Amino acid sequence: MANEQNLKPVQTKSEARERGSKGGKASGEARRKKRSLREAMQTMLALELSEKEINDLAKKGYDAQTQLDALTAAALMSAKRGNSQAFANVMRLLGEETLNIELQDDSTKNMDNWLDNEREDFKSNQ
Repeated sequence: MANEQNLKPVQTKSEARERGSKGGKASGEARRKKRSLREAMQTMLALELSEKEINDLAKKGYDAQTQLDALTAAALMSAKRGNSQAFANVMRLLGEETLNIELQDDSTKNMDNWLDNEREDFKSNQ
């Protein structure tokens, strides 16, 4: 993010055009890099697992054939072991982000109820 004090105002229309052109070229380059990285990652995730990896995951109850399958299984295993971040990621990938909000709302309500009870107990003991 730019520091407001370091920004130089545009003096002419041609300078504005030049800056816009540079920004557009940089934006296009960034998009191309992201697309290239995404394509490379998709290729890597489509690679097949080794027989050992397939057998290891099969012993744990997962039918995995590709790297993507293995990553999915790893995320599920991590979530099952209690990793809340892995659970949140699995739910987000499933499009179930509202579950987190509902859980947070319930937790907040429970905390509010507990605090109310504690306040009442405190007041009654005085």
